[in-house]
Amino acid sequence: MSARRSTATIAAGLLALTLATTACSGGGGNGKSGGGPVPTAWSAGDASNKQDKPGEQEQGGNRKVVPSATSWQDMKLAPDSAMVDFASWPDANELYASDQLTGMLPESKSLQLTPCSFGSIDGGGMTPKNANCTVSVKVNEGKYDDAKSKMKVHLRGIGADSEVTKAWDKARDGYRAENVSQDVFYQDGTYGARRALFRQKGLGSFVISDGQVAAWIDIEFVGFDFLTAPAGGGVGDVVRKQIFPIAVQDLVGKLPRKFA
Repeated sequence: MSARRSTATIAAGLLALTLATTACSGGGGNGKSGGGPVPTAWSAGDASNKQDKPGEQEQGGNRKVVPSATSWQDMKLAPDSAMVDFASWPDANELYASDQLTGMLPESKSLQLTPCSFGSIDGGGMTPKNANCTVSVKVNEGKYDDAKSKMKVHLRGIGADSEVTKAWDKARDGYRAENVSQDVFYQDGTYGARRALFRQKGLGSFVISDGQVAAWIDIEFVGFDFLTAPAGGGVGDVVRKQIFPIAVQDLVGKLPRKFA
């Protein structure tokens, strides 16, 4: 999907990118597969955080995974840096294709990508491409309700696997310290991602990685009360167990695992 950037909304939507730009010689992998083929996705079977929750994906609502048709081929670390050059980042409005959004939300009448915004870079400056975009979900005939039914996508950073996962783990530790009973922290490798969690208020956060280069993506689900919850469950269960897993799986192929 594509969207025209609105300069009026840029300032309000900035998201600081917190990855360090220290010298780094490689990512989380060593470039070797240990003598055997390397899986194209991560698995919770290899997770060290077994105390966390395993995947809980449920089928429902005719939702389906639509694997990415293309992968990110030019994600290379900048010289003497733990970051991927900002110029080679994808635009946030290109993270999900139209058929992927429809696969996640088949009950929608239409999906409108609203004006996107740049991201602010730690230390000053702004990303040259969009880092934040919002998908407005229309389920009834009539006008969009700006206060409800939005999926806000934030590309937080792309860099060395070791640095991205370290920054993400620090954020996860902060969420744990808040001790919110309905926050869910998944075992590493859940849904094929390097990392994943889902917060009670509707924030899904995950890291996809090829083992050397990783991307941190956040998705905020706002106003999804049009969903029909299963017996004994709530709307949050539908988003967490049906929609969020697909949102992760749809993007795993952008950085298919290459290194152990």
